[in-house]
Amino acid sequence: MPSVHVRLGPSASQPVNLFAAGEIDIADGIPADQRDLLLDPASGFEASTLVDTPLFAVSYIALGNREPPLDDVHIRRALKVAFPAEKFALGRFDGAVTGAKGLIPDGMLGRKWIIEGTEPNLEMARAEIRASRYRSAAHVPPISIYAADIEPVEALRDTAGRDLGLAIEAVAVSWPDFLGGLASKAFPAYALYWGADYPDPESLLWMLFGSDSPENYTGYRNDEFDSLLARARDERDGEAIIQLYEQAHRLLIGEAAVIPLYFDIGYTAARQGIAGVPMTPMGLLGLETIRAAG
Repeated sequence: MPSVHVRLGPSASQPVNLFAAGEIDIADGIPADQRDLLLDPASGFEASTLVDTPLFAVSYIALGNREPPLDDVHIRRALKVAFPAEKFALGRFDGAVTGAKGLIPDGMLGRKWIIEGTEPNLEMARAEIRASRYRSAAHVPPISIYAADIEPVEALRDTAGRDLGLAIEAVAVSWPDFLGGLASKAFPAYALYWGADYPDPESLLWMLFGSDSPENYTGYRNDEFDSLLARARDERDGEAIIQLYEQAHRLLIGEAAVIPLYFDIGYTAARQGIAGVPMTPMGLLGLETIRAAG
């Protein structure tokens, strides 16, 4: 009888190495930075198929609005419009991810989520600083941003310092301490990768920035944003729900509560002779359609 053997726990770690050694025939969850290794003919991998699936997962920098200077919306906007986030993300992963202009991945609820006016603009960033209560970058206190993966924060720090004269402290924290700091809402700003718990914009908008959400780690609060999400939760008409989500999404981006970096892409390698390998945008590998090819 045909059967499928699934490795779990420690025996499933390092799937790329297991695939290379011929110990498994399907490897899912391949990191974006290892995609090119599998595609390189000189690598020795014999994958006839590399399935790429856009995931409902986003990497971002969150900017809270509780503590100075980030409680000034103009300072948050200055950071956001100055930073070439999409260029950074695509360069870091050599095009193996999708640059993010917003927080909601395309395909969620079967549609595109368009955010206009997201290109870097240094003149606009400097104008935002002049419009702030500080009037000048020299008067803006240092901004601390925490992360376990510190590279995007360092890139933002370098851009803000070089082009705007703003001082950012990139604080690298071990993963256990980072999780503890998030839970206690100890960080005024942070960088994080987040996979949606369910395929609805609420799992990103409300969960990460709703004032009553346990995962709103900066304590960000905007009453209009909360109201839009509450109305979406009570609404029964599908198109009306989408319109409310779009309004909330644009408000969040316009307030610069978040600097989106990239949407992740899931990569799954299949050995020659195997076809029908599915992967959902939630990152789930199904077995229903897997078959012997030919």
